[in-house]
Amino acid sequence: MKKKILCILLCAAVICGYASAFSAEDKTILELKTSTGSIGSIVNIGLNITENSQTGNGKFIIKYDKTLLEYTGYTVGPVLQNAAVSVYANKNGEIVITYDSAQAISDGGVMLNLSMKILSDKYSAIPLTLSVDHFVKIPEEQSIQIEYELKQGTITVEQQAQKLKGDVNDDGVVDEQDKTLLISYIIKNNSSASSADINKDGHVDITDLSQLIILIG
Repeated sequence: MKKKILCILLCAAVICGYASAFSAEDKTILELKTSTGSIGSIVNIGLNITENSQTGNGKFIIKYDKTLLEYTGYTVGPVLQNAAVSVYANKNGEIVITYDSAQAISDGGVMLNLSMKILSDKYSAIPLTLSVDHFVKIPEEQSIQIEYELKQGTITVEQQAQKLKGDVNDDGVVDEQDKTLLISYIIKNNSSASSADINKDGHVDITDLSQLIILIG
């Protein structure tokens, strides 16, 4: 009798294991691919999907820190090539993605490639958070929600070597040549040179010149 009960329990465990495995395989995986870049560079982040989702309509949201990243645009991947796609970034640091396809999408691969500019190297890794508003199969009127699993993405920021404060011309020395170059930037109203922004307020002006004179001594 004990052997019979043990056999039944073993069979039940095996069946549960198979059921769990099949359930995991049935889920569609939505993944944000990781990327690497340095401050000021533009990196591409792929939004990927596994095959056989049979989706026809969806809305996804990607959250990011606007002080660390700037959304610059997107390109449509092969998976959504025949779908109507809308992508925009709102003021809350969210990229809103919607798509609508007349035919069920069964292909796996890249849905979209998003472009982001790295604004800061304060952190070595910047997270991107993907969430789903809705994700349905065709026919849409049946509102069949697709079982899914999310894999979040991260942008790895390459840390740059610390520059010498006041070294406007990047020659490794703070001297009169840097002062001359900084004055020319101020006259031309050129704020694009980060090495000339000595007080790091986003502007190149007389305040930076005052600090540079103190540094030169």
